[in-house]
Amino acid sequence: MTLLQTIILGIVQGLTEFIPVSSSAHLVITPFVFGWQIPDQEAFIFDVIVQLGTLLAVIVYFWRDIVKIIRSVSIGVVRRQPFFDASARLGWLIILATFPAGVIGLLLKDQVEAAFTSVPATSIFLLITALLLLLAERKGRRNRSLEQLSWKDALWIGFFQAAAIFPGISRSGATISGGLFRDVERPAAARFSFLMSLPIMLLAGVSASADLITSGQVARQAPTLAAGFLTSALVGYLSIHWLLSYLNKRSLRWFAVYCLLMGSFMLALAGIQSRKSSPASFLPAEATPQPVRVALSPSLSHYAERISGCSEAYPDLAVFIDVIPLSQVHMSQFDLVVSFGMPPLEIPFLYPVGEETLRILVNAELPVDDITQEALNGIFSGSVQSWSEVQPAIEPAQAIRVLQYPAESDLSSAFIESLQLDGEYPDRALIVPTPQAMLEGLSQTPGSIGYLPGSVDIGNHAVKYLKITGDFEQKLRRSVLVGSNREPEGSLKNLIGCLQQS
Repeated sequence: MTLLQTIILGIVQGLTEFIPVSSSAHLVITPFVFGWQIPDQEAFIFDVIVQLGTLLAVIVYFWRDIVKIIRSVSIGVVRRQPFFDASARLGWLIILATFPAGVIGLLLKDQVEAAFTSVPATSIFLLITALLLLLAERKGRRNRSLEQLSWKDALWIGFFQAAAIFPGISRSGATISGGLFRDVERPAAARFSFLMSLPIMLLAGVSASADLITSGQVARQAPTLAAGFLTSALVGYLSIHWLLSYLNKRSLRWFAVYCLLMGSFMLALAGIQSRKSSPASFLPAEATPQPVRVALSPSLSHYAERISGCSEAYPDLAVFIDVIPLSQVHMSQFDLVVSFGMPPLEIPFLYPVGEETLRILVNAELPVDDITQEALNGIFSGSVQSWSEVQPAIEPAQAIRVLQYPAESDLSSAFIESLQLDGEYPDRALIVPTPQAMLEGLSQTPGSIGYLPGSVDIGNHAVKYLKITGDFEQKLRRSVLVGSNREPEGSLKNLIGCLQQS
C-alpha cells in the first residue's frame, strides 16, 4: 500500500467508524471505486492498524467515563454490591451488551469473511442500515436517559451490535437504532453505543494484533501503517465529538438517506461492471480464477514444483505458494498448508499426499558409512563430540559438527521426537533454515552431520548418506500432509487429489 492510500483509508475509517454509515462498507467500497488492488495480507494488516487507531480515539475521548466505570465496577465487586452506583451499573450493562456480538461473531465467522470480499453484499447491508435508521427514528419516542437503561435494553442493543459484524451494517448506526427502538434519547443512545464498542474493539484488536505480530510483516510497512493509524485516530476523535453534538438537535434521517443512495449506487455500479466483464454473447463468461494461498513448510520447499505442476491442470485456480515457517502461519490467511508430519496448528481437515523418510548425511570426506541409533542419540544430544567415539579407527580424533534446523521446524520436531531427545541442541550446533542450506553446510563443514527429507536431490554436493543399523529408519518416516480450514470442494479438492497421485 502507498502512503496516499493509507491516509485516504485512514480518513475513511476515522469518519465512518462512528458516523452511522458503516466503516467496513467504505473500506470495501473505496478500493473498489479507485481500482486499487491491495493484497489480502496487506489489507489484513492495515485493517488491524486503523481499527486500533479508532479504538484509541474512543479511549482518549471517553477516558474520564472509562476510569470512572472501571473504578466503580471494581469497588462494587470488592463490596459485593455490583450496582452500588450509576457508573458501576453502566459498566455491567456494557459487559452484558458485548456478549451477543462475541458469540454470534464466532458462529458466523466464515460467512462474515466471505461478505467482506463482496461489493454487492456490502451494498445490500448498507440498504439494511438505511432501513434501520429510518425505522428507529419513526418508532422511537426518545424519552429515556442513559441512567434508565435496564438489562433488557442492554441485551437488545447488544444484538443490534452483533448484526453489525457484516460489512455494510453500521455498528454505531445499528446500536444507536437499537437504543432508539427502546425509546432512549439520541445523545444517550450514541454515548452508550460508543462506550459499548470498547470491549468488542479491544478484544478484536488484541486477537488481531497477536496475529499481526507473529506474521512478521509489520516492520516493512511501518511508515505507511503509522500514517494510517494516526489519521484514523485523529479523524475518529473529531467524528465522535461532531456526532454527539449533531444528535443533540438533529435526527438520523440524513444518514439513512446517504446509506440508501450509496448502497443503491454501489449495487448498480457492481452490476454494470459485472455486465461489462461478460462477453456480449450467450456464451458463459470466463470465470476469474479463484486465488489459492498455499503455505509451504521450508522443509518441503522442493514440493513447490510439484504443487505448481498440479495447479496447471486447473485453470480456474490461481495458486500462490509462500514458503514460510509454519510457526508464522495463520489459517485465516491461507487456503492450504503443506507440512512434514502433523503441523503445529489446529487444522480440521488434513490429507496425506505422500511420505518422507529423514535421511542422515555427513560430509563426504568423513570415513564413516553406517551408524547406530545409540550413536545418533549421543551426537544430537551433545554427549558424543568426536568421531573417534563413534568409530575408534578414525584418527586423529575429529570433532563432530552438528547441523540442525530451527527448533520450531517440523523437520526438527520430527527428528527430536524420533530420537526421544529433550529438545536441547548441542552447544556448538549450527542452525540452518532449509534442506538446501543443510546440503551447503554439510558440503563445506568437515566432520559435519545432519539430515533432510529423502526426496531432496543432493546433486553434486560433497555429502553422503549414512546407513542406520537396525530398524530406526522406520521411526524417521512421516506423512506429508495438506491441511485446510474448510472441507475442499471442486477444483481445490481435485488439486489435493493430484498431489496424492503425483
